[in-house]
Amino acid sequence: MDSDFDLYIPGDSFFHRLDPRVKLLLIAVVTILLFQFPHIIAVTAALLLLHGLLLISGVSLQRIRSLWRLLLPLTLLIPTLWLIFQPGPGPAFFTIGPLRLTWSGLLLGVTVALRLDALAFVVFLWLFTTDQATMIRGLTALGLPYTWSLTLSLALRYIPTIAGLYQQVVDAQRARGLDLDSGSLWRRLQVRQPILVAVIISALRTSQGIAWSMEARGLGAPGIRRTQFHRLRFTPTDWAATCALVATVLGAQLIR
Repeated sequence: MDSDFDLYIPGDSFFHRLDPRVKLLLIAVVTILLFQFPHIIAVTAALLLLHGLLLISGVSLQRIRSLWRLLLPLTLLIPTLWLIFQPGPGPAFFTIGPLRLTWSGLLLGVTVALRLDALAFVVFLWLFTTDQATMIRGLTALGLPYTWSLTLSLALRYIPTIAGLYQQVVDAQRARGLDLDSGSLWRRLQVRQPILVAVIISALRTSQGIAWSMEARGLGAPGIRRTQFHRLRFTPTDWAATCALVATVLGAQLIR
């Protein structure tokens, strides 16, 4: 499968070298701060900081634009629904019947949408800079059973793979003259049925191959003691990053 459909981006940046547990702590800290400081300025600053960290970690602008395209429907939907169902106080800029739209409701909806975007970007920062084996070791070191850690990492690994497989099947069908864009919505859904069938069959074959490979390695077999070739160890950089994150949370509590 093309590396474009793989979340992990190989590199030797600061975040690539960080212990995966520190990256999970970063996700927790960013989540806490986003909910403690829900102002749009703080949320926007967090988004800009995360974009800078992604660029420092070697994530290309094309990848970042792809993330925004993925998040754009949700980013637009949340302010719209919030504006309709939670108009908020203050004068309305548009009123028709029971519908009342206010600037405060729009501002709050945009803030909520950007907060979810920031949470998504910090998670993608972890996924882009952590390979599958390191992810499993990090989750296992935090007390998660190995089988659970493996299941979670495989799910995160193969979601973009399935998405890439779907795009490849679509491109192949379009090269054969299949028109996917014209006609009514029902017609467009119907012409996509063969594509979905091909993707499902390929996904089942992939899952079967993974199951055979896991069985050959003794996954779940009784009496098997699993060892690790590379053990996770905190370096001075990891300790410094952990102390900085903890100090940030404590400082935020004092500021509030």
